[in-house]
Amino acid sequence: MLAVMLIMWARHDRYQPAKWMTPEAAVDAIQSQNLKGNGLHHLNYGAYLIFRGIPVFMDARIDLYKDAGMNRYLQIEKASDPNILTREFDRWDIQWTLFPKHSQINLLLRANPLWEKIHEDDQSVVFSRVN
Repeated sequence: MLAVMLIMWARHDRYQPAKWMTPEAAVDAIQSQNLKGNGLHHLNYGAYLIFRGIPVFMDARIDLYKDAGMNRYLQIEKASDPNILTREFDRWDIQWTLFPKHSQINLLLRANPLWEKIHEDDQSVVFSRVN
């Protein structure tokens, strides 16, 4: 058992998700900017955030969150009214976001002076609450 564990530890770098399917640069930005507090992210990014040691708001294991949790997440992600975002972000003390580049939520945050964009690439965007 010890030998197997040593082999797995020695080869841990080989068990990483493919870079093309992860928000690696965005998560690097989150960590380099030392963003703290609750983050809100796209469901598809949850597993990668867990892999990188960042607590998640929710992830693709939606059965754990029941209908109420999923409905809450969808209401936030699909919001077209900035007041809904403000209310929910305050309710859940959201301090940063990570969503795919063309997500509706990014459009609302770009127009909100209480949020600043700290990272954008071809795949995703990170916003941080202005303190």
